[in-house]
Amino acid sequence: MKVDYERASVRHTTVIYGLGGTGKSQLALRFAEDHKDRYDPILWIDATNADTVRSSLERCATELGLATDATATATTGSALIDWPAVQAVLRWLRARKETDEEWLVIVDNADDVSWGLKSVMPKGRRGSIVVTSRDKYSTLLVDRDCQQLEVSIMSEHEANALLLRHLKWSVESAPEKIRHGCDAVVRRLGHLALAVDLAGAYIGNDVNQENALAHYIADYDKHQDELLRSEGFRGLRATDRTVWTVWDTTLEKLEKEHAHLQPTVLLAFLARFKGSIVQNEMFRLAALGMDAVEDALGTDEEQGLPDDIRQFLQADGSDWDDFVYRQTRDLLVRYSLVQPAGGEWRGVTMHSLVQWRAMQYRKAERWQRWYMLGVLAACTQVTEESHRPQFRRHLVVHVPDVSTVSLGRLDVPEKMMDFVWRTVSSVYYDEGRWSEAEELEVQVVEMHKKKLGEDHPLTLTSMANLAMTYNEQGQWEEAEELSLQVIEMRKEKLGEDHPSTLTSMANLAVTYSQQGRQDKAEPLKKRVMEILKEKLGEDHPSTLTSMANLAVTYSRQGRQDKAEPLTKRVIKMRKEKLGEDHPLTLTSMANLAMTWKAQDREGEAIKLMEQCVSFQTHRLGASHPDTISSAAVLYKWRRGN
Repeated sequence: MKVDYERASVRHTTVIYGLGGTGKSQLALRFAEDHKDRYDPILWIDATNADTVRSSLERCATELGLATDATATATTGSALIDWPAVQAVLRWLRARKETDEEWLVIVDNADDVSWGLKSVMPKGRRGSIVVTSRDKYSTLLVDRDCQQLEVSIMSEHEANALLLRHLKWSVESAPEKIRHGCDAVVRRLGHLALAVDLAGAYIGNDVNQENALAHYIADYDKHQDELLRSEGFRGLRATDRTVWTVWDTTLEKLEKEHAHLQPTVLLAFLARFKGSIVQNEMFRLAALGMDAVEDALGTDEEQGLPDDIRQFLQADGSDWDDFVYRQTRDLLVRYSLVQPAGGEWRGVTMHSLVQWRAMQYRKAERWQRWYMLGVLAACTQVTEESHRPQFRRHLVVHVPDVSTVSLGRLDVPEKMMDFVWRTVSSVYYDEGRWSEAEELEVQVVEMHKKKLGEDHPLTLTSMANLAMTYNEQGQWEEAEELSLQVIEMRKEKLGEDHPSTLTSMANLAVTYSQQGRQDKAEPLKKRVMEILKEKLGEDHPSTLTSMANLAVTYSRQGRQDKAEPLTKRVIKMRKEKLGEDHPLTLTSMANLAMTWKAQDREGEAIKLMEQCVSFQTHRLGASHPDTISSAAVLYKWRRGN
């Protein structure tokens, strides 16, 4: 950033801003020490509030030997600029000439700029100012441009060097076991300067440093709260803050000045998420899926989300009304409590110790339950949006433990456990995490059998879902046995031509096909197709799907003479009903190309597959799995493989 120093009210101004505890004040102090021969005087102003500024400037007046009328004090309630000592110091700084020494003023802890700090900012052509603040808007304290330095957490090397300094070692000279112990400590503390500094004070006086490091790690893993709240070394360090208190003033300011947005509530809610990034898409999905979750909860308002969290998940028709969320999130970003995360799915990240601190807020309340409801709503919506599956792999990272024990601890009523398990298992299944899906589906089946009976429609549906999951894992015997049970009971209860019965028959046929047992798959698929033709008509989507499935079976049997005409009929009707570039039409075209390739009609096969890839790229995108699959086949064919 180019700074226009000629137009500035002081020669140089640098604003150092960032998360509390990252060492901004220490950085300013180091600058002052390194340049003590250049500046005279160097003045330090504590800008926490008006009282600390006045006290600091009164001390500065004494240091500068400025005479002020002790009897001419400002009246109570007067503006800070009216105090004699304040006026004297600012006047002295402003009056310095080119022949005088340069002065440096460090305005430390300018975290709250709303009370009028700007009115007493020093001015003068012989001066430089360094401001430290958590508020990135503190750059507005100066009239013209300034240099901006955002301080984040330390690098691994810097954090290790700081801790080793407490142990009287350098990075180069420390024994290997000491270095490894320091590595483990700074990783747990997320390389936060204040936390590392306090840990060093805690560890540094122990004679057996290797044991002290090991004990600190063990204590931290078991007693994190007590260690981070400890004030034992508070008075012996350069700062009087602990990891527990370092963000107190920021959180109090946010709660006081922005109570209508409740940023601390959002911070505490974000802290519960399991992933390192909390994506905006999580909130969009949760906002749109929350109605379904609340319907499952029933009319008991105590079971749902409280209003102060629900305000971030408002839906406006078919879209997320994210106004309140954005306003509140931007406040947290402004004070570096969260950091923006870019990439394909934008969101925010949070330092591990900020997360720990945020989780102490209203700790006794039902945060984990509310988090579970939010993720459950997102799972509900992502299943509804089957045309947009790309985010699902990120969503599963956030899914909490939904075991019986965990849901019991969260006071989730038994009637809702069924909904939780079905919803989450559906997401796991769609994402290909079949072992997790199976675990939940088994619980759903057992609950339905117990509560509803073995032949209840919901029980049979849950059994069918479990059979499909077995099938995906190659557990053929379990899949076949369960599918046959479902088919027989559905035939008995609903009849052979009922849609649910036909779905079960089609699923069993898929199991046979994937086992290579085409002799058993073929008659089952033919029977499904015949019933669907009779019930729904030849051009019904379900009928066309059954015809396409049967054609694939013929192709796998090497009966291309039967596969080709059936596939052509499907393509013709899908083009008429859905359009030439519909994904289902393109799938059938790709299947026909495969059939022609098996018939050694390579030229025709390649031409049709090229057309298919072109349509898929335009309709679905180059990165869609169907496009990638077709393009890979086409590449192999062109190379003669």
